[in-house]
Amino acid sequence: MSLINTNFKKSLLFGILPLILIVLNLLDPQTAGKIAIYSLFCAWFFLNLISYLSYQIAQNHKFSPQIKIAKNIFKILFFVLVVSILFFISFEVALRVIFGVHQDSYNVMSAIFGTDLAETSEFIGQYARYLIIFSILFILGCAFYIFVFSKTQPHNKKAIVIVLGLVFVFIHINPTMRKINTFFYFYKSYSEFVSSSNELANLKDEISSNLQSLNSVKFTDEPNTFVLVIGESDTRYNWHLYGYGRDTTPQMDMIKDELLIFKNATAAAPNTIAAFINIMTNANKNNPDAYKTSPDILLLAKLGGYKTYFISNHSTDNRSIINVFASNADELILTNIGHSRGEGSFDDAVIEPYEKALKDNAKKKFIIVHLLGSHPAYHFRYPKEFSKYTYEFSDEVATKLSNEGRAKYAIAFRNLYDNSILYSDFIRTKLLVRLMENKNGRKSWLYFSDHGQDVSHNSNFSGNNYKSKEQWYVPMVFWINDYKRLNFQNELDENLSIKFDTRQIDLANINHTILGLLNISGDYYDEKLDIFK
Repeated sequence: MSLINTNFKKSLLFGILPLILIVLNLLDPQTAGKIAIYSLFCAWFFLNLISYLSYQIAQNHKFSPQIKIAKNIFKILFFVLVVSILFFISFEVALRVIFGVHQDSYNVMSAIFGTDLAETSEFIGQYARYLIIFSILFILGCAFYIFVFSKTQPHNKKAIVIVLGLVFVFIHINPTMRKINTFFYFYKSYSEFVSSSNELANLKDEISSNLQSLNSVKFTDEPNTFVLVIGESDTRYNWHLYGYGRDTTPQMDMIKDELLIFKNATAAAPNTIAAFINIMTNANKNNPDAYKTSPDILLLAKLGGYKTYFISNHSTDNRSIINVFASNADELILTNIGHSRGEGSFDDAVIEPYEKALKDNAKKKFIIVHLLGSHPAYHFRYPKEFSKYTYEFSDEVATKLSNEGRAKYAIAFRNLYDNSILYSDFIRTKLLVRLMENKNGRKSWLYFSDHGQDVSHNSNFSGNNYKSKEQWYVPMVFWINDYKRLNFQNELDENLSIKFDTRQIDLANINHTILGLLNISGDYYDEKLDIFK
């Protein structure tokens, strides 16, 4: 039993590691517990199997070649298992530390499988520090395995091998525990991702083909141009318009008296895929699957007689769920055709097709513009002439961050991010001014971001932090050429000087406001969720 106990003690190391990570707040208890149980029994089984085969080699010399081969095969499988467990732990820790999410999220898989090589390279550049740390820990873990587990002593306890073998099989039969195996997890996740994307595409095709039969949809024939601009990774806490200490929104500041500025707008979701699902359809936090059965705002706009445009500077908008929605537009224009989402083209690439859309003679136009905004890596998001806040730049904001204990690299990330906000302000304002210059009919313009970003606001970390208010509170700005037509609670003064609107706005329901601005009503429109009603 001493040898069996030795194998158990070695296996226990795998069970203890996830529990240590709980104490360090690097893994959530539920995930850590499953990893601990899975790795403990799997390691214990393989160590005892290898020990038993070693005993057979020592006792049965005639069959030793075959047994040696079997032993070596199981040693390789054990090593693969160890690497798989360590990789999975590193993967889980990285998701928790960098993004604050859990690996079971469908949106995590959408982000992983919906990306491209260029976006991956930008991700590596943005989070290189964390990835290096996790890679070093992973390598050290593998080295520790070689040192501790490479030597096994023979024993002839066949019963324990059989029992643990059954446990090993049972663990993989159980779907919850099977996910801990890296190979099963990624294969299953990818299969579900493909299946869900295909299912959504088929459902949207079916809805589109039956669109004319939706008699419950009501609309008017009034000339109308509505522009929806969706930003990326843009938090209101870095807008001067909202009181930030740096002059990051000089263009919007100059026309602020013509704007309705929402102070308490919260993101539809803390990540792009989920946010778009909620923005484009009736899906929301209480009914997340509604997007599978209801038409999106582009389809409803087409039914209402609008010519629709979807103009995007995201190279990844040609795949996955966003492309399913975008493809419903009459005109789908992807402006970023370079080698990287930021290096290939800045957001000014959307201006030309946008101006062309405004000049279209269609009586009713609905134009969606999806900007790259401040998506990491920040330094790819703006041309050099907008590099106002450099590494050496010092002001009250930088001093405050330094006094709060932020590292120099964290302040550098804030500088890069603020440059991207400054450039986006230039692009946003140009889009709005171009619409203002158009004199025909009713015109309205709405901007908000899909989600925010925590850029050294709470620690040295920069990126998606689902627990921070900076990730959730986003800027939301509205303009219309005739505010008196709106029916909403706040009274405007005689000079139409617009002040902050302090209502709580959940952008998960913004599709109803969009439909209202398009003069579309019916079964898919809820007037109670329209902020202008």
